[in-house]
Amino acid sequence: MENIIGKQLGPYQVIEPIGEGGMAAIYKAYQPGVDRFVALKVLPQRLAEDPGFVGRFQQEARILAQLQHPHILPVFDYGESEGYTYIVMPYIKSGTLADLMHGSPFPLTQTITIISQLANALDYAHNKDLIHRDIKPSNILIDESGNCLLTDFGIAKLFTSTSRFTSTGGIIGTPDYMSPEQGQGYKLDKRSDVYSLGIILYEMVTGRVPFTAETPIATIFKHINDPLPAPHQFNSTVPESVELVVLRALAKKPADRFQTAGDLANALQTAVTNIEAGIPTQIEALSATVALGSAGRTKDAYVSRRLLPLTIILALLLIICGSGTFFIYTRVLNPQTQTTAVAPELTEQSPILIPNPSATTGSTKTASANAKMTKTATVQPTSTSTPIPTATLMPTDTPMPTNTPQIWPISPTGVEACHLTLGGQTAARENARLWSQPNVRTGNALFDVDPGAVVEIVEGPIWGPIRRDIDFPGWWWLVKTIGSSNTQEGWVWESRLEGCMPP
Repeated sequence: MENIIGKQLGPYQVIEPIGEGGMAAIYKAYQPGVDRFVALKVLPQRLAEDPGFVGRFQQEARILAQLQHPHILPVFDYGESEGYTYIVMPYIKSGTLADLMHGSPFPLTQTITIISQLANALDYAHNKDLIHRDIKPSNILIDESGNCLLTDFGIAKLFTSTSRFTSTGGIIGTPDYMSPEQGQGYKLDKRSDVYSLGIILYEMVTGRVPFTAETPIATIFKHINDPLPAPHQFNSTVPESVELVVLRALAKKPADRFQTAGDLANALQTAVTNIEAGIPTQIEALSATVALGSAGRTKDAYVSRRLLPLTIILALLLIICGSGTFFIYTRVLNPQTQTTAVAPELTEQSPILIPNPSATTGSTKTASANAKMTKTATVQPTSTSTPIPTATLMPTDTPMPTNTPQIWPISPTGVEACHLTLGGQTAARENARLWSQPNVRTGNALFDVDPGAVVEIVEGPIWGPIRRDIDFPGWWWLVKTIGSSNTQEGWVWESRLEGCMPP
């Protein structure tokens, strides 16, 4: 962001930077009319170019200014000046919860205090139909008295609905603290915030977050698919009753979690109180909510028999992978044609399309990685036919995928080449703006791509719709082909269940 130190934004004189995140920069400013220091959250200038943003911003800021809670940082004012959009908040110099996290567990008494204050603030906002969407330690201020102040309510929602921002590389939400349904693009409710609060609780009792990976999307896939590592794996002193609370808060399915943040805080308080009194703690129906990442403390009590079908499916997938049979299916959307790109907003009840393995018996995919820049993927058809993938409906009560697509890893520079021995045809739109996997028909267009062509990822991954006429949430890459007579460049959409399967 441009240096605005010394500038006058409305009645506020910008003094010095406080911090900068993915969505805004924060400055200390002086308001001479009332002789006080304030914090200015200054949003990117490019948002002013979005014709709908200013209206949404004003509406959201008015709602946020009405929030009056002792553990929510209030909004004093908002406005636009010299092309900058800003929000005015109290200046708190003590720091954030992130500043207190040093990789070590917190004392249980301090953990209860912080979680209870945050839960109280969340319940207050949820009762007003407001969802935070980006709860994380750096969004939790700690004042001089040690009390929590939750910040940035509604900010993520503003950016989620701003296509110009999401098309330039912004990822809305923080993968380390993102719920499975948020990572998949589902419509969110308060239980998504409960999950994020559960991640903070996990971090406070173990000293670390449960899932980490080299890329943001890989972290999100872990939240969606990987079993939760039991907290006692990282802190053997975690009481069993506290661990039960953590596990329930982080259930994959929203219906299996605590239904409110207050329920989570109350269960935690009860667990600790009962520990002190020597009373066993009962956590209702926990066995149906979680799968632990490794064997350990009374694991059978946590894992329901409902997980047996998932285990069988995963075993079958491993057998299929071992035989070298893979299915590659990428949905191609035309950014020039709205009729092929617009879809309704996803909800928890929306059916999910998954590839039909029966359409894949003629293809084999192998892959090898270069340590620096390249990753190769070879497709070798065993027949001359070009099968057209079909899709089947997953039952609507099973919103979580059982097979994890593997995306091409992105190098630190954001560019990585994928060498494809195509051995066939690749589908694309007639305007040659999109690239897709081989053997996939899109409309009436089929284009030959020379064997040995290189597909280079120019930019990405980017979360969200890349245009106003494309409503599909998902991860996007800007790619181009090199070394082909039909050079193509454009955006490729990777849905949560489609794409490159693991080699």
